[in-house]
Parts: sequence; structure tokens; C-alpha cells
Amino acid sequence: APSAKGDDKFITTDYLQQCLISEGDYFEELKELFTLYCDSCPGWELNGRLIKHFTVQNEPRFTNGRWVSHPCYKVQLSNGELRPFSVEKAIDAIVKAAAADQQK
Repeated sequence: APSAKGDDKFITTDYLQQCLISEGDYFEELKELFTLYCDSCPGWELNGRLIKHFTVQNEPRFTNGRWVSHPCYKVQLSNGELRPFSVEKAIDAIVKAAAADQQK
């Protein structure tokens, strides 16, 4: 078992291997968001592929002079493809696509 004495890397790695989202309300919300994202971005279309599950991994990032953990999502598709998925970028892309549609 991971120790609580600051062995953050081991704790994070151990936790990440089990962080799978494949059912429930959060899965359904992520699935809807990812589908809208794919529909809003040319080249990202699902083309019949199904969303099997999402994973969340905390990745270390150097921000404002210190290392912080940042949650990074990935989506597993039915063809075996594993795509990175940024919730923030997805929302931005959906909003931009909706704004562009309103200007047409």
C-alpha cells in the first residue's frame, strides 16, 4: 500500500491505474460533451465509433514556478483508439462553433 509519508509519485501512479469512468451520470455527461466536441471540430468526427470509457490521469505540470498535478482526460473508442480530451478545450470549441453558426 502507498505510504502517507510523501511518496506522492507512487500514490498517484497507483491511483491512476484504477481511474476509469465507464458508467453513471459523470460518464454520460463526459460522453455528451465529447460527442458535441467531435461534432464541432472537423477531423474529430466519431464516424460510427463508440465511446467505451474515459480515464483521468493526474499529470505533473510546472505552473507559476512550482509543480502541480493537473487532471488529464483520455477517451477510449470502440476501434481501440485512445484520444486525449480536454474538458476546457471541448467547451471552448463548442462555444466557438455555436457562435459561428449564429453568424451564418
